[in-house]
Amino acid sequence: MKFKIAICLIVTTLVLGLSACNAPTEKGHDEQLADKLQMALQNAFKNPDTKFPGVLLYVSSPEIGTWAGAAGLSNVKTTTAMRPDNRFRAASILKPFISVVILQLMEEGRFSLNDSMTAVLPESVTRIFSESSKIMAGYGLGMMKFLLPGDVEMLGHAGTTGGFQSFIYYLPTQNITVSGIMNNTESNQYQILLPVLEILVPDFASQR
Repeated sequence: MKFKIAICLIVTTLVLGLSACNAPTEKGHDEQLADKLQMALQNAFKNPDTKFPGVLLYVSSPEIGTWAGAAGLSNVKTTTAMRPDNRFRAASILKPFISVVILQLMEEGRFSLNDSMTAVLPESVTRIFSESSKIMAGYGLGMMKFLLPGDVEMLGHAGTTGGFQSFIYYLPTQNITVSGIMNNTESNQYQILLPVLEILVPDFASQR
């Protein structure tokens, strides 16, 4: 029962997080910072080395507020412009949310990361797993850790689905969440992510 409740919390959290894109000014943000982030999007979109026709970026932090911006096209055939309130499939960026709930349930003593998935999931789900499949395997795929120049730590995940590439990363020291979507699976997420990090994290910009 608790496991089902946890899954519901995951979905609710994700919906609320993505819905924030409908109101990019809900938590007042620095206009100067917003202009810099929007310029980074525009420059990445115009860069001849990029392959995506459109991009959406979401940045949130208690300190800097919440901001969402877009550049390019969401639909090439209809030449429809990308908008901050466009909705896309969550794809693999759902994995970090699941990983967090797994750790919370582990702290409650529900299971350990070395337990078999077949021991904690219903039979309708465990049919696709072997008895040796460990919870740790799923957790490891969901939350990747990176150490960037300037000793900037970053946690998160990136993935592709249905012609789109998406990513979501959390910077624990700065308490900043950065999420983006590009409507091309061949796109390089770092063409967007790196210039954005240079704006958000001075230590990263000085060491890059």
